[in-house]
Amino acid sequence: MLLFAAVIAADCGLSGQVLHAVLAGELVNPDSYMRVERIRAGLAQGGFAFDVVRDGVGANIHWSHLLDAIILLLRLPLLAFEPGPRALHDAAMVIGPLSLGALALALSWALRPLASAGARCMGVLLLMISPAMFSYAWPGVAHHHVLLAALVVSLAGCAGRAAVNARGAGSALGAIGGMAIWLSPESMPFVLLSFGALFTAWLVQPDRGLGAQLGLEARRAGLVFCAVITAAFVIDPPQRGWASVEIDRLSIVWVGLGLAASLAGAGLVAVDRRQMSPRARGAVGLVLAGASLAAWLLCFPAVAKGPDGLMPADQAMKFFSHITEMQPISDGGTFYGYAAGGVMAALVLALFAWAARATHASWLWAYAALCSAAVTVLSIQHIRFATYAELAACLVLPALLGRLERLDGPRWIARPPLPSLARVGVILLFLSSPLIAIKMATAAPADERMSCSVRATAPALAASPDARLLSRIDDAPEFLYFTPVHTMGSLYHRGVAAFLQARHIWRLRAFATLPDAVRAAGVQLIAICPAAGRLAITADLPDTTLYDALRHGTPPAWLREVAAPPGSGYVIYQVVP
Repeated sequence: MLLFAAVIAADCGLSGQVLHAVLAGELVNPDSYMRVERIRAGLAQGGFAFDVVRDGVGANIHWSHLLDAIILLLRLPLLAFEPGPRALHDAAMVIGPLSLGALALALSWALRPLASAGARCMGVLLLMISPAMFSYAWPGVAHHHVLLAALVVSLAGCAGRAAVNARGAGSALGAIGGMAIWLSPESMPFVLLSFGALFTAWLVQPDRGLGAQLGLEARRAGLVFCAVITAAFVIDPPQRGWASVEIDRLSIVWVGLGLAASLAGAGLVAVDRRQMSPRARGAVGLVLAGASLAAWLLCFPAVAKGPDGLMPADQAMKFFSHITEMQPISDGGTFYGYAAGGVMAALVLALFAWAARATHASWLWAYAALCSAAVTVLSIQHIRFATYAELAACLVLPALLGRLERLDGPRWIARPPLPSLARVGVILLFLSSPLIAIKMATAAPADERMSCSVRATAPALAASPDARLLSRIDDAPEFLYFTPVHTMGSLYHRGVAAFLQARHIWRLRAFATLPDAVRAAGVQLIAICPAAGRLAITADLPDTTLYDALRHGTPPAWLREVAAPPGSGYVIYQVVP
């Protein structure tokens, strides 16, 4: 508990001005505002909401309700001391720090068999200074990223224990995997990698009795995984019906994955009951496990397409190309700051595999190296997943330090201090990656939007509860949170039609008279903060779009300025028919 409290205190202390703004009533990013707004909608309906009706055409948000439920549980004791809206805000405010504390505990637990307490603390330190991690854990970030990372690290710990025949670890692996899928299906690759570790251990175990025990653990993992997902599916079914195929939230798709995992585990046990040669045993087990996964993919082929399968290709290009998190790493500095930790982890794990080459453990270390390489490739493709490359580094650094500690022996001070110097060098090497990322962030130009305050515009919009407002797309959730207006749409793929409509309006280059697109969308108010700079969705056009005209203070005749709230940085225009 001391580690948990220390990590939370450090997180709050390092958040700086963010904590000040959050204590004043703000949250940190659009996802946090939208999640709390969805919870508000659910409270108004007397249950859990799927839609945020005031956003666009009532965009259905794909997130599961598990984190919503956790926030509501945290809200309950706060209601005794503060009003409902403030209690909800404060419950959302603490999710980030609490999740980071849980992640630190999960990391320390996962590493316990491999490293001393001191070495594990170095992993937590690396975790704390990693921009790929801590920016998701600030107070006021009410989203699932860090909590999901804690579950992924716990999966790694369970998989490692199960692979060395720790009884009961398979059941824990299945339970945590099911919770991870419920929290967010984006955990699917990490769940499969964890199950793959257990399968690899079964495949390469030379002792037939221990191999059979691993098969039993795999069966338990699959059965518990299926049971947890099925229970979650019953508790939190998709809005579109039980048979709705939805890859982005809990649905029949993931119940199918649970069934496939159960069948694969049962297949390994069935193989172990037959008298087969080691080669035949491995081949049959590989076929059975592969067939289970292949059958699942054949039943739900949309899974293989990933995010790009959620919408037509032309829409996906317009939509995802403007989400910073989904962009690839494109320069050397960013690569070293956000992906180098994963590369170093993969190399160290490959070294462990080479060192254990005379034993079957070599295969397990090699598999771990491949997993680290896989998550690093994923982070290079989408910078959002740099969190997991850094997690690999946080797991491997203490394990490597544990190896170096054992090199010293009880009288290391009487011997050349090379192992001690090696430990210092390893620590500095691993810490250099996030430190470079921090340096890059502090050297970057300040975000001009810091001078734009949606909260300060609330009084000016209080008398417009039914008005449809066009704003920067990233600002829409914040306008929903602080004001009673309706927005044009946010950056969520289930509301892609509203996003494309707003994008089209901002990109207009012929707007001397009221454009048909504005009339058709029912826009009544337009809010713009000139200090925010150009929009990413207009960056490919000359500086002559509707957005640029308003940014430069030259509105067309069909717009009339109605407010410029002091301290907000925003100018509010009304559409004049």
